[in-house]
Amino acid sequence: MDEPRHSRYRKPLVGKFTVRRMLLLSERVEQVTAEHLDAMAEAGPPADLVTAFAEPVPAVMICELLGVPYEDRDLFQGNVGKFMSGETSDEDLITAYTAVQAYLAELVAAKRADPTDDVLSDLTYSDLDEEELKGVALILLAAGLDTTADMLALGTFALLRNPAQLTALRADPALAENKRSRGLRSWHPPVPGPAAGPHRDARRLVRPGQPPSHATTRRTSRRGCAAP
Repeated sequence: MDEPRHSRYRKPLVGKFTVRRMLLLSERVEQVTAEHLDAMAEAGPPADLVTAFAEPVPAVMICELLGVPYEDRDLFQGNVGKFMSGETSDEDLITAYTAVQAYLAELVAAKRADPTDDVLSDLTYSDLDEEELKGVALILLAAGLDTTADMLALGTFALLRNPAQLTALRADPALAENKRSRGLRSWHPPVPGPAAGPHRDARRLVRPGQPPSHATTRRTSRRGCAAP
């Protein structure tokens, strides 16, 4: 995104991620994470890490950031998943993307009429118009949903491929911060651009120094991460 649009979107967003909101979100992330891990343990092996954990955890958190009502989340997340997955037909992708756009328009109108404690409601007090608010919501979806799911799945896969590192992390959980930082430097799942329309070609995972021709599609790269 180029200037001046980047600054216009960024300026009202920066102030919305307050210390208070981040603390509350941290507590909620821990709760949601524990709930999904418990559900996986209860279901027993084998488990699909992507569908049982990597995708639903960030999806719940993004819905809460945007203030998506609980009763709408399954349908909303389903449509978002379809147009961001790269695994649906062109027709289904466009249908899902259109449904998300229509829902976000309704959500923005609802937040203007009856604000709640969420980022989208806060942004309705800015000078962003309805189309821009939908654009911000889509950017948050793209930046926070798929990229987080990728890192959760790929990070777990990397640990499973390196048992010594996994053992060290289990022995000293404080190493998690370093592992996370190294993971962010090693893998760079790019943020797709849904605000400009659904683009399959943008959703590719490229390792540093790797030519685009050798990149694998993003969703394919994290599918098959079965938790033992």
